[in-house]
Amino acid sequence: MYLIPVFSKDSGSHTFFGAPRFAATLAVVLALCAQAWPQFSSAGTAEMTGIAQVAAARPAGLAGAYSALADDASGIGINPAGLARESGQHFSGSVRPDLARVGSVAYTRPAYGGRLALSASYVDYDEIVATDENQNVTGTLRPFSLYPAVSYARALGERWRWGTTVKAAHESLGDFEGSRPAWGAALDAGIQYQPAVRNLGFGASVVNLGRKLNGHTGTDGTGPLPGMVKGGVFYHPRGRRQLALVADVELPFYSAPVLALGGEYRVLSEWELRAGTRWDSDDMRNLYGWLNPSADTGERGGEAVKLAAGTTVRVGPVGVDYAAQWWRELGIVHSLTVAWSID
Repeated sequence: MYLIPVFSKDSGSHTFFGAPRFAATLAVVLALCAQAWPQFSSAGTAEMTGIAQVAAARPAGLAGAYSALADDASGIGINPAGLARESGQHFSGSVRPDLARVGSVAYTRPAYGGRLALSASYVDYDEIVATDENQNVTGTLRPFSLYPAVSYARALGERWRWGTTVKAAHESLGDFEGSRPAWGAALDAGIQYQPAVRNLGFGASVVNLGRKLNGHTGTDGTGPLPGMVKGGVFYHPRGRRQLALVADVELPFYSAPVLALGGEYRVLSEWELRAGTRWDSDDMRNLYGWLNPSADTGERGGEAVKLAAGTTVRVGPVGVDYAAQWWRELGIVHSLTVAWSID
């Protein structure tokens, strides 16, 4: 059978003693992941890659450079520690329509001395036409993926924040003979640190540590999910808190490392602008080959997202984030997030 796509803060008053312990634990995890990355990155591919998609528009406008700057539900899937910077209750929904529709919903509130978030993201692949080996249409399918999650974050003292997310993965290829839902499970963990120098902030996380637990059919197997180590920094030049410059380094276990750079400027308390760009090691190899044709480096795919820009507008309790990304070979891809706050 062949498939042809048819594209029709609560800072808390609790003890600070837990912060160094959690930070040390996560540092060990990050160090082990970073040490293992060269082996992972050359060993096969990841399963259930849709779980790595983040639909939220604010990080999209920064080209993903968000692990240190995250401060609400839009950081779920990037660095859950950012949830600890919120206060009150919040509802949000995001959508990114491209070749496959990607979206998410989230509800966050104070709980258990920190912040609790219930969320779910999805990937809708639209209608798929199934054909036989002679290209005769045999029916239509509607593949769909759903990734529900529970996150918890907490501020420990004035400088440390930590967070974790437990999520499930459910993927269906559609209703055809031999098909069955595939399931998986994963864990995210992250920290944020802001030193006494208040114009700096740091973030680090490891995301999508988990496995696909069963196959989509009787013939495909299980495997690891698209795990990744992230680390980033934001900087307010000369203490100008309305301007933030951000940089993130991403080390996926099964693909090339990525550098994301961006900036965000608060024009008014109700209006922000941002922009960013992403480059991986294959992009740099391609650039070197273009500048030095005699090197014969060979063309590689590179990171799809090259440029991004976005804005936030707030009117009372409602905030709207919009982002436009330029994807290589796909053109402009849009993201939209609408959030409602209850203080």
